Amino acid sequence: MLKVALISRDKASSYEIKDDIKSSGIEITRRNPDCIISYGGDGTFFISERLYPGVPKVVVKKSQTCKICNTDNVRFILDLLKDKHYKIRKLEKLEASNKNKKIKAVNDIIIKNEYPGEALRFSLKINNKTYKDLIIGDGLVISTPLGSNAYFKSITRKTFKNGIGIAFNNTTEKINPLILNNKDLIEVNILRNYALLSADNDRNIIKTNKTIRIKLSEEKVNIIEFNKH
Repeated sequence: MLKVALISRDKASSYEIKDDIKSSGIEITRRNPDCIISYGGDGTFFISERLYPGVPKVVVKKSQTCKICNTDNVRFILDLLKDKHYKIRKLEKLEASNKNKKIKAVNDIIIKNEYPGEALRFSLKINNKTYKDLIIGDGLVISTPLGSNAYFKSITRKTFKNGIGIAFNNTTEKINPLILNNKDLIEVNILRNYALLSADNDRNIIKTNKTIRIKLSEEKVNIIEFNKH
């Protein structure tokens, strides 16, 4: 029997889809699922990846904000899932390290000033070469192609399809966004005060005045895309 874990941020919504899953002959479990059903929007999808990294995910729309959601009837989606009428699409993830801590993101890594009234001062290196020795502003948004439609776009008014994007957030000097190669290493050195480091919508935020290193993660996000014909 196919085993799935159901992730939903709304209890009422989860009751709706649980009945459909059970009546389809699919078992709901939290341990060692074959795949994940993320029922919601982008935020629910990010949570599901943090809870079950790498496990294939069916992203079902129950929110206005969802870039990769299935919008088909739930019963139809479940039938396709049972019959294995799908392929796996792999998406990139980012990894940020700070001292002995690591965080991973599907959308973006955000480095931000701790207090709104105090700018962050930091330097930026790419592949161990200094790009800017002093940047003053609210911080950086380092984005995957998927995340380029989110915070990155709100700053730059641009998107991209490949690589790693860097958006400079409200800096005193105008700095154009960067689109780097997947193998590039980003190094941010906090020069004064503390920065807040976060990934996607994770509320576990790291406060740091140490060097932050960001690169493409070896992990991939596995998305189930259905063959509907």
